[in-house]
Amino acid sequence: MEELSILPRKIYKFKADPKLIEDALPLLREEVYRPNQANRTTDNDYLLNDEKYKDIKEWIMSCLEKLRVEMNYLCDELTVTQSWANLSGPGDWHPPHIHPNSILSGIIYLTESVGYTQFKCPNDWYITSNTQVQAIKVSFEPEASVSNDEYISSPGDMIIFPSSFMHGADPHEGENNDRITISFNVFPTGKIGRDDYLSGLTIEVK
Repeated sequence: MEELSILPRKIYKFKADPKLIEDALPLLREEVYRPNQANRTTDNDYLLNDEKYKDIKEWIMSCLEKLRVEMNYLCDELTVTQSWANLSGPGDWHPPHIHPNSILSGIIYLTESVGYTQFKCPNDWYITSNTQVQAIKVSFEPEASVSNDEYISSPGDMIIFPSSFMHGADPHEGENNDRITISFNVFPTGKIGRDDYLSGLTIEVK
């Protein structure tokens, strides 16, 4: 028997100038954080709208424009909607989740982290334990019900991926530093689609 990998998922990686990370870290350490499941997230859910993060947001927008061109998206612009920072102390983690109401999501890694970012998708060869509509259940192996991959980050990395891609973070094992990331969602704005395909739409994302 031969196993074939068909239609693999694609994510994009960018590398920030170290000065951007150096300038942003002290600001992020001063933010107010609230409990969020198994770690903490900023009270400010529109973090990158703050003028003090202007430089890093401009860099993100330049990366999104490169991605818009690469993916041949028919829209005037890809723009950041909501944005926030996550802070994980020793043992903190982030359960698997997706980001609704966006087409792309991004993570910027600002510190070293032992915990990997995990990407998950259902394995159709198994019946998943949390699927309510399955009429026949022949597998009871929860680990086999999900296909896993992991991303090993370093400071300054930014990854952008489809918002429907389930992802989470392993427990942070660092004892002397917190794991700090910036997360954001992305949506097209301006003229979208094609009028001659009867799919034209003009929206403004604020």
